[in-house]
Amino acid sequence: MAEYGLKGLCAYADHAHVGGGHSAQVDAAVLECLAFLAQPLQHSLEDALSMCLKIGEAGVVCMDLLSGTHKRKLGTPEPTSVECKPQEGKCVLISGHDLFCLKSLLKATDGAGINVYTHGEMLPAHGYPELKKKHPQLVGHYGGAWNRQWGEFKRFPGPIVMTSNCLTEPLPKYKDRLFTFGPVGWPGCVHLGGEIPADSVNDKLWEPVVQSARENDGFSKEDSQFTYPAVSKDGQPSPKDALQMTGFGHDAVLGVAGTVLQGIETGAISRFHVIGGCDGDEREREYFTKLASLLPKDSVVLTLGCGKFRISSEVRASLGEIGDTGIPRVLDLGQCNDTISAVHIATALAGALKCEVSELPISITLCWLEQKAILVLLSCMHLGLKPIRVGPTLPSFVTEDVLNVMVNNFGIKVCGDPQKDIDEMIAQKGMS
Repeated sequence: MAEYGLKGLCAYADHAHVGGGHSAQVDAAVLECLAFLAQPLQHSLEDALSMCLKIGEAGVVCMDLLSGTHKRKLGTPEPTSVECKPQEGKCVLISGHDLFCLKSLLKATDGAGINVYTHGEMLPAHGYPELKKKHPQLVGHYGGAWNRQWGEFKRFPGPIVMTSNCLTEPLPKYKDRLFTFGPVGWPGCVHLGGEIPADSVNDKLWEPVVQSARENDGFSKEDSQFTYPAVSKDGQPSPKDALQMTGFGHDAVLGVAGTVLQGIETGAISRFHVIGGCDGDEREREYFTKLASLLPKDSVVLTLGCGKFRISSEVRASLGEIGDTGIPRVLDLGQCNDTISAVHIATALAGALKCEVSELPISITLCWLEQKAILVLLSCMHLGLKPIRVGPTLPSFVTEDVLNVMVNNFGIKVCGDPQKDIDEMIAQKGMS
């Protein structure tokens, strides 16, 4: 688990570095963990657990660093409605996590007549003022979570840029128009490098992408909606509705803290449910869609990462808004690294209500699969947030002994029957 958490930590640190963010504490934690993993002797479970918690501690620092770097370079996220339909013209799709890479692409396509669409965890990019307000060619969002690539990328009529390791083996249908940047690559695909020049308008970084966009068809005037399937073979819904909402970072949520606090006090808000993490193809991951659909109507859902795409438009519509405030009950905090926003919100609410975070009506349910999601879990464990439900299936490295420690020492619970889990959550007054 320490190795996977370390990979997640390095991924977040890399994104921060691209934007000029650095942390000596994070760098030291990476070196310490590498030295720990390189030792030939077999470590005890206690020593391994201690290292996992150190990685979790560094994860909190790194997520805060990345959040601050995003805000400093791209502005404070704002609640935003994002178009999810095609616009006529040549186009580029960008997926992964690197918002600074997106900024560079936008600068390079200013005035070029090429529309830019986000995919996967790049959806939150639309909430940042420096991206959405200065670059009108950032026209919308295409598709769902990273694991839908095979069905979605082959239908996109232009080049695709992948900026993080959420990449599945490219299909021949689109491999020649898939470009990689930073820590991700694939044999036979053009790698753009890992450095963002100070002025991307005059450099050659984006020339092959722009050329590919001009050579491919783009969307026609007759294209009124995206053609990928609304539901994938594993039952995962996709955003076929015309709009998606994002940009509800901690600044936006705390900006209406008075309304939120009043909702808690009057009973209009019974419980906050944090649902997020890294998605996958297993049929069991329908759990998260079912969980959201069964929540009481006075719930508020905070989504993170690709887990947001498990919550269908029908569920969003059924939960509606908080009273007559106009604030939706499903609030997307952003990428998986924006888990730190949930921490800031919880801390601020606890301060305003003069209670401990553990006394707040919050339930946390995380999709488990990839290293970033594991780092998020280790960070939550370091912070003492419990209980946390994870699943629906556990990674193979979670042995019975490891699971027992996580359950007994950190209150980890494995996702079970959605209705039974909800009944258990709402029966508790504080975190559940």
